Amino acid sequence: MAQTPNVVPLDGRRARVQRGREAVLDAMLELVVEGRGQPTAADVAERAGVSTASVFRYFDSLADLEQQMAVRYFQAHADLFELDREGEGPLPQRIDRLVKARVRLYGTIAPLARLGRSRAVDNDALDVELRRSRRGLADQVRRHFGPELTHLGRAERDDLAAVLSATVSIEAWDHLRLIHDRTDTQIARAWKHALRTLVPPAG
Repeated sequence: MAQTPNVVPLDGRRARVQRGREAVLDAMLELVVEGRGQPTAADVAERAGVSTASVFRYFDSLADLEQQMAVRYFQAHADLFELDREGEGPLPQRIDRLVKARVRLYGTIAPLARLGRSRAVDNDALDVELRRSRRGLADQVRRHFGPELTHLGRAERDDLAAVLSATVSIEAWDHLRLIHDRTDTQIARAWKHALRTLVPPAG
């Protein structure tokens, strides 16, 4: 009985800390999605309704906050990284499904991806997270077009898989959107044409 008063306050403090961390992560995500560039600790604190000092009580540094934000965001949108019926069906249908999935994914994660690319240079943990995500998408392309790639020699197969992955990458999507003012519909049309041209018939 004597221990009960000590347990409740400890649990309460842990709950408050967890709520504070969640509020800071949510604030950081909101600012990034709104296109605020690289939010400062003060920006995050104001949005979260906490002090700037609290931000650094919950996270070791802004780099730590950025990395954990990326993990949280990718986990929350994990379904968008999946590809329906991966590697199944006729080639035209597989191309259509891949392009549709990638355009939808990039339209959702673009703000975080842009921040990530700019910050990954100085944030090793964030760089690792982004590289893991990119490799996963590249491997997905290789599997999805496995029937067409398997009959090629190793060097040709690796070269083509890399080109296909780059063609439908978020960097390519960003370039088409920001430099060439292409809509998602136009990007999808161009990607489908490119993939139909690049991918050799299976056999």
